[in-house]
Amino acid sequence: MPNFVPRGRIEFPHLLRLRIKSEGLESSGLYNSLYLPSLSSLCARLNFDDDTDWPHLAVLLRVSSPPLTRLRIYVDGLDEQAVIDILRTVPHLTSLAIDSAHMSGDTLVALTLPSVGDANTGYRPIVETGPLCPHLESLTLLPDPVDPRFPTSLALNMIASRRCRPSDDRGPEPQPWSILSYCRIAVDDSYSLRRHPDMKKYLEDGLVLDENVEF
Repeated sequence: MPNFVPRGRIEFPHLLRLRIKSEGLESSGLYNSLYLPSLSSLCARLNFDDDTDWPHLAVLLRVSSPPLTRLRIYVDGLDEQAVIDILRTVPHLTSLAIDSAHMSGDTLVALTLPSVGDANTGYRPIVETGPLCPHLESLTLLPDPVDPRFPTSLALNMIASRRCRPSDDRGPEPQPWSILSYCRIAVDDSYSLRRHPDMKKYLEDGLVLDENVEF
């Protein structure tokens, strides 16, 4: 993608699906100018210098406020806060895949749904925060290869929070949250995750835990 600064806003009011690829920071002007209010599926490939704070994808999604349900981002070098800022803009996602961004346990904590109990485990997260992407049914998280893999305990908590059925919600009002059915996540001890008694219950109940996380 060439380096240029568009004049004015670029609107595609009826565009439903978009695949876009760019290198470095030269695409900032384009992302800031795009307006995609009907977008339902986005695949973005971005390459940056290590640990780059690049807010422009989050800005695009926040300004356009599309009914996005599928998001795949390959963002080599993007820092973790930028990743979390992106997730705050896409509340309707059912499918999310993030590859090569800088991520840690903070990402898992951000994706752990609050105030949810599980009939089998009784899991309840400690931190009360607004839910990110509460409708996820498919989730892939593969951090930058230079980063440690996700802590297994935090991965289990996040998955547990997303395997709760509406009948398990003991809050004053049932939450319209979806059930996670597919998860591909790079953890530091995949054997322990799969062998955990709670995870065994989720797997028996239909969860697909994809262990193909090689970089």
